[in-house]
Amino acid sequence: MFTGVIRDILKSLCLLQDHYAGHSFRIGAATAAARMGIADSTIQTLGRWQSSAFLQYIRIPKESLASISRTLAGKPSPPLSTDGNRTPSNRPSR
Repeated sequence: MFTGVIRDILKSLCLLQDHYAGHSFRIGAATAAARMGIADSTIQTLGRWQSSAFLQYIRIPKESLASISRTLAGKPSPPLSTDGNRTPSNRPSR
């Protein structure tokens, strides 16, 4: 039912329906909840997962992975702007 409603909305907006699936929303919701600090057990319950499979739905942004790598290497991370992106003045040099 949910995916049918979403497909109808996408069609009305002239967007390709094949680019979206129910799993897209499960991934998005699990990832957003994890980034907000919501407990794993709550994410599991909200997504109606009976196992730890929900952990596979949580995506870690590349910027976070890069920051963790720098921390582990002992290098400080450049500051982020308020929207979480590197600003031109604080982007790491190549």
